[in-house]
Amino acid sequence: MHVGQTSRQRVDLPSSYSSDTSKFIDDTSSSLDGHSKAFVDKVDEMIKEVDEHSAIWKGKLTEMKKQAEHIMAQRRNLASQLIIVDNYNIFPIQHRIISPNRPKPGREKLDTSYSDQPLRHEQG
Repeated sequence: MHVGQTSRQRVDLPSSYSSDTSKFIDDTSSSLDGHSKAFVDKVDEMIKEVDEHSAIWKGKLTEMKKQAEHIMAQRRNLASQLIIVDNYNIFPIQHRIISPNRPKPGREKLDTSYSDQPLRHEQG
């Protein structure tokens, strides 16, 4: 025998050992197959459930997106109808007063009621 080699000896096992081992391996294998199939079935069920929830949430998110787009369009429409006067007071365009000699804010309040005729500032 050389250095580093091990000796191998044949061991004779009883004949019942071989059949018991085979049976154990077969039983274990079928048990694992059963567990594996149950696991695969459970994963398939979970994937199906996730797909259903995904479809539901996709529908909800799509609806929310449509509502947000609608609100943005309404705001753009509203903004196109407004003009800001003195940085604080907001008046619809049809009520807008264009006056180059407008009094300073706070000295005279602007009339925002609708009128076809422009407002005239009375000089005293």
